[in-house]
Amino acid sequence: KYGLSEDDLERAVELGSQDPKVLLVAGKLYLERAKRVTGISNKLIRQQYLKRSLELLESSRRLRPSETQAYLNIGDIYMSLGEPDKAIETWVDGKRVSTSRVSELDFKITNSLVDLGRLDRAKEALLDMDQSIRADFAYLNRYEQSVFTRVGKECWARFHLAAGDFQTATKTLQDILASGKELDTVNQAAAYAALGNCFRMIGQNDRAASAYEQAVLVS
Repeated sequence: KYGLSEDDLERAVELGSQDPKVLLVAGKLYLERAKRVTGISNKLIRQQYLKRSLELLESSRRLRPSETQAYLNIGDIYMSLGEPDKAIETWVDGKRVSTSRVSELDFKITNSLVDLGRLDRAKEALLDMDQSIRADFAYLNRYEQSVFTRVGKECWARFHLAAGDFQTATKTLQDILASGKELDTVNQAAAYAALGNCFRMIGQNDRAASAYEQAVLVS
């Protein structure tokens, strides 16, 4: 997919202009291209990719308003453009109409609110997230249920860390690492690094050093 030229993508869009799946995939591919473009000299190209991605994803959303992935990607575009409030608004709108995997929108919302320091709203969003995860279980296989549960715990851990509740954050992260058999190396490293931060904040420097070392080893 990533090897497609822009001409190929646009031909596919032309042929599938009324197919929400075609528009969704094309929009995602333009977004991926934008993410791979770096450097100030390429800023204009990146913005063009983001603009085209947004156009396609909005078209897909109009044709299929209940598609969770469209809202996820549109929000990501607004985050890339430095507009976190519009991103959060998009994800919240998606929760109102999406019919499956709504938890993925909650993950975005809660983490963004934590990053913005809006902890009161973040806590409310986390409670909504827990409800969404339980509702999504009906549509998920056992592996996906495990992943969603783990990601939900990670969101709570980030919240507790931001709120200064390092003891609770530490316990949550330890639970994730103890039960997260499906964790890939990137997520393992991130969890160990966050755990190291928690240990450091509560004065357990030896355990912090061990967690940081483990983060390096698995990355």
